[in-house]
Amino acid sequence: MKIASQTPDELALKDGGVFKFIFGGGFMAFSFVFAYMLYASGTQDAALLIPIVPFLIGLLSLLFIPSIMVDFNKTTGQIVYQTKRVTGTKTAQYAIADVDRLEARKQWRVQRTESTNQRGVSLSNERLVLMVQSILVFKDGKELPLDAMSGTATQSTGSSLAIAGNEVSVGKQVADFLGVPFQEIEPPQVGGISMSL
Repeated sequence: MKIASQTPDELALKDGGVFKFIFGGGFMAFSFVFAYMLYASGTQDAALLIPIVPFLIGLLSLLFIPSIMVDFNKTTGQIVYQTKRVTGTKTAQYAIADVDRLEARKQWRVQRTESTNQRGVSLSNERLVLMVQSILVFKDGKELPLDAMSGTATQSTGSSLAIAGNEVSVGKQVADFLGVPFQEIEPPQVGGISMSL
């Protein structure tokens, strides 16, 4: 999530769907590399169909993961929430007066990566990724995500913590603009690791 524009009476946010390009493009690139490796090793033609699965996953994510745009307008007292997909755009309106608070929810997720060493042995690595999502909570209990949950930091990458801090900072700016409380929901400790930004 990033602030696209801001005036004293209006704030526009944009979650440009960068995740969908990284995720979808990554799967599509992987499928091409995997297909080439199978072809170069002389694998039978039927096995060359296997890379179609990650290619389709990547393509579908590019088509269907939404881009989110949110416009807060103090003059009209309205929040205009728009999700765009290739299949169409949905727009909803909410009253700023109904917002109770903004929460930055964090949680740890395990990310697994598979690789093959030079001897052809398959290796599996796991790492913890901190996922962050900003959510508007309304007085009636409804929740409105301002962005897609994104992985921003790992347990071992100090520079990535600045990115997570930036996500939280944008959430705080939105809460200040709306005049509502801002609350960070910290993840539980995982294996002795505690995260605070």
